[in-house]
Amino acid sequence: MSIRCSGCGSDIPFHGDVCPFCLKDKTGVKLTNVFGFFFGFIGMVIGYAVAGISWALVLGLVGMIIGFVVGSSLDPNKARATEPASADSGAIAYDDRPSGDEPDVEERLERLEYLKDKGLLSDSEYKMKKRDILDDL
Repeated sequence: MSIRCSGCGSDIPFHGDVCPFCLKDKTGVKLTNVFGFFFGFIGMVIGYAVAGISWALVLGLVGMIIGFVVGSSLDPNKARATEPASADSGAIAYDDRPSGDEPDVEERLERLEYLKDKGLLSDSEYKMKKRDILDDL
């Protein structure tokens, strides 16, 4: 099963918490999908129980829309704290930079190294992304 990354638009695997291409945290996208399918299923069950298959399809679609809206409003990436991480915690700090500003090369390489150390990127993915970052110079 795959999902589309809201950061770069690439098709990425559902498992894992970070897009291997743009390094965006994808837990919010997964949460939105889960809520959408859950509410859609509940809508279909209610529609079928009340009025049959035609209402099951209608209420299933309405339930999916409601679920996607609820799931996207509960995006944990929007609620992340902007406090800096301590130097020895090993965590990457999320900053309050406006979304249009790109992190500099050093920050991107540090983040990439962190993801590799956590086992979220393979060696080949790490080398490919590092080469892309350095080619942007």
